[in-house]
Amino acid sequence: MSFSHTQWDLPGPAAFVAATVKKARATGVVAVIVPRHFPDDFETAIKDEPGMLELPVIDASSDEAPLAALSNAFLLPLKSARSLRSATAAQGRSALLAGIDAASLLRWETTLRAYLAGCDDQTEFGSVLILSAAPDCETTLLQLGIACLPWRNVISFRDSLPWALRERKITDPLLDRLAAETAVCLAGWELEEVSRQMERLSNVRAIFEAPAATTPRHDPSWAAGEIDDFDGIAFKRLALCDDGEIARRMWRAQVTVLFGWLETLRNDFVQDHDAWLSATTRLNPGALMTADQEWAALVHHARQTLPASDVRRRLAESARILRNALAHREAVSFEMVQNLTDYIRRLSQR
Repeated sequence: MSFSHTQWDLPGPAAFVAATVKKARATGVVAVIVPRHFPDDFETAIKDEPGMLELPVIDASSDEAPLAALSNAFLLPLKSARSLRSATAAQGRSALLAGIDAASLLRWETTLRAYLAGCDDQTEFGSVLILSAAPDCETTLLQLGIACLPWRNVISFRDSLPWALRERKITDPLLDRLAAETAVCLAGWELEEVSRQMERLSNVRAIFEAPAATTPRHDPSWAAGEIDDFDGIAFKRLALCDDGEIARRMWRAQVTVLFGWLETLRNDFVQDHDAWLSATTRLNPGALMTADQEWAALVHHARQTLPASDVRRRLAESARILRNALAHREAVSFEMVQNLTDYIRRLSQR
């Protein structure tokens, strides 16, 4: 999987890299637990951290003996990995041991234990070793005493939304925001999928049309890159979602954007037609003040005083239909929004 390096500039991934380096410097070693959806340019992001420009990468799956691999990475003739952390020539230097899996961990376990023993002797300013390891290695690494940082719940809404907004293609601010929110709600932590959804949603009608769903054949697995936590909530890949889940995600995006818009529209509608609404309210002493009336009450007044063809009545009725659909957790259609915006346009031209 290939990601643009700009991903690491987003709040969540940037904080993850910073936390990894901080922990590694404090303890001498840290393991990043990488599922299949982990970005493939982690070493590049690490090198951007202050003092980490030189970061030799050790391939854990190579045939080179572990101690020899460490010696070559740190340019030191080591007799034991225990002496590496406290070696004067290794002060402040770092290496990335990449691709640790169950098989390679067996080969590296003795060397890692020796290195850890050296970390107990020297805890500041020594060498730094960062591991990237498969999820099935986490338990063993923890038993060895190596701190583990799983790549989980790293990408959040604050990351995905800026990623989506880079793909702006719609000139209408409301629909542009709705497209971005929809792409994020559909794809979440899948940044490449967020971009694909934004491309699809450049067609305004498509913002209200659900992408094709699939029938999951199994429960999603974090290790396999099929599920992650997104803002603390378990979130499947879009490709594993059924019709119901896709509709729920689209509704969530629509509520985020359209509920606020409907409230702004209601305030404007009340202010622009205050004289008519106040007159109808006075006929009903028990009615709420005009400014406090929701769309249902506004429709009631319109039906009492205006003919069915009046654009004010049609606008209020359309706004109530749209609001009720969102309130009942129903994803709204392109036609529902189009009808309402058409009445808004017609009323503004009067």
